[in-house]
Amino acid sequence: MTIFGFLNKKNCFPGIFILVLLSALPLSAQKVKIVKIIDTNLFELKDGRVITLADVSAPSVSEKDSALRFIAQRILDYAQKNLLNQTLRIEPSPASENDSIPIAVHLFLEFPLQKININEYYLREGFGKYAPVDSVYKSRYLKAAREAQSEGKGVYNPGKEKFERSFAKIVSISGGFGIFPESENELEISNSYREFVADVRFTTPKLSGILIKAGILTTTEKHVHYWGDGSVHTYKSTQRLQYFVIHGELSGRYFGMGFGFSVLAIEGGHDPEGPDQFAVPNVSLKAGYLGKLYFSGELLTDILFAPYSFGVNYSFQKPFSGLWIGASGISKNWSLGLKLNYRFREHLMLNIQAFHKPFTKIKGFRLGAGYVF
Repeated sequence: MTIFGFLNKKNCFPGIFILVLLSALPLSAQKVKIVKIIDTNLFELKDGRVITLADVSAPSVSEKDSALRFIAQRILDYAQKNLLNQTLRIEPSPASENDSIPIAVHLFLEFPLQKININEYYLREGFGKYAPVDSVYKSRYLKAAREAQSEGKGVYNPGKEKFERSFAKIVSISGGFGIFPESENELEISNSYREFVADVRFTTPKLSGILIKAGILTTTEKHVHYWGDGSVHTYKSTQRLQYFVIHGELSGRYFGMGFGFSVLAIEGGHDPEGPDQFAVPNVSLKAGYLGKLYFSGELLTDILFAPYSFGVNYSFQKPFSGLWIGASGISKNWSLGLKLNYRFREHLMLNIQAFHKPFTKIKGFRLGAGYVF
């Protein structure tokens, strides 16, 4: 008996119920390969079929609005990097016929321990709005779309998206303190410091830009002198380091390089003659996937982590937010370091930096806030 024969007058109501259930279930899954990205939500398969993501309405590269075209280009970049020539799995939508052009599908990118629903990813990132054609993954898609809308991502705030991902100016102010013992015997000599620094960064989320930084680091040295008669004399001296740093960077997807110069003026301490002033070059290198995880090395770009440092960087999803973990210093004074820049509001950033040499009292801390224009 065919399904139409089943839907006779006697069985009409339960038959309709079964059809409703069938419409909510995905058709048989198929493994496919995308060989061409036609548009943000239009893909050609190796077998010649053309597919589109079900329940997703994404902007096209031919949009008249420049902000929407900017988002569309970002979507294309994602698709070309993550979907093109990849083996994927599709579940054709119950709303599509076999001869539909394009065929609406639910698309999955599979890994050994993870399966990513691309339709859901598009909606969560604001790559498109929810436009239901079936109810297979309705609850998941609705949740993803609502999250993107509440955060103003992508198509829900295209002007903001274009600005944030093209250029920004960040002004930051920070203060810090720490201890620099210069020997294993703290009674012999120890240094403590206080620091104030302000910087302006003209930058893009791809890490290209110009950094201008100025600061004052004041070091107080505690000296202990042992006299021949057994008496002990303690005295202090203060040294002030004023610095100005300008550094420019140019970065691509996998590699970045920067150059600049740092001007230092040192006064006080053991030299009563006046400030010593000199300029030195600064350099930075980055390698890896700069949009997410990469290695970096710096020379004299940050006085607190001078003269050079190297480490691993992880970029968060929020623009201009990231974590650095590495080491800095010279000779036997190598210290472990951490830098955290986190954008917790539309215009506000939190900056935390710290270093510590294991098994010693060498340590330092810097805390600041920034504003994104």
